[in-house]
Amino acid sequence: MIRREAADNGRSRRAGAEVPRLYAAEELALRIERQIVADRLGPGSRLGTKAEIRDRYEFAGGTVNEAVILLETRGMVEARPGPGGGLFVAAPAPRTRLDLLLRELLVAAPAAADCRELRGALEPAICADAARRCDAAEAAELRAIVATTGREGADGAPGAAADGSEGPSPAALRLHRRIAAMATNRLLRIVYLATLNLLEEAGYGEDPCGLDRAEAAAVHEELVEALIDGRRERLARAIARHEDRSRT
Repeated sequence: MIRREAADNGRSRRAGAEVPRLYAAEELALRIERQIVADRLGPGSRLGTKAEIRDRYEFAGGTVNEAVILLETRGMVEARPGPGGGLFVAAPAPRTRLDLLLRELLVAAPAAADCRELRGALEPAICADAARRCDAAEAAELRAIVATTGREGADGAPGAAADGSEGPSPAALRLHRRIAAMATNRLLRIVYLATLNLLEEAGYGEDPCGLDRAEAAAVHEELVEALIDGRRERLARAIARHEDRSRT
């Protein structure tokens, strides 16, 4: 069980210094959190004693102690002394659960298809929120961004491909980010923008909607005009058209 950590620390030596044991403890803590989620362990479920966890995951005793401290600090587990004691799943607060999800994203980014589906699901809420606070200055800015989608692809225009062919519109990403910035729901805005960032990393950075440049201008123009207009029915139709064209 010690061989694993010794090898990890050996690979991480720099100028004679070892990576702190807390690094290995963070890895172990994340693995235990994943087990809790994957096995759907509810509050009160027994995870075992520290010795049992040490043998199960093959980490040294000191690392197990550090990992337990991390998990207790995050509200994921609680230690109970005495016979039948050990580590038990705690009842994490919603913020703790969100913390776990965010740490999971750092380990393995979700599939691009999942990100696009999430972006589409959040779109109505983002647009409705933005519509409630859209003033004249913001309307002018949105229209200016949409106008660039119509000009992109022309000779010499920003975003034109090197071979003169048409590709996705960089203005679409700017537009969606600008609409999100208008939203007053901070949590909604953060999740939506994070989804756009993940799409950008996955190769959808120029157009997170998957629209080609020709239809992007018309679809986004109507979306913006409906948002500025503010009428719920028109905005719903514009969003539905936008999402319908994004899936084709």
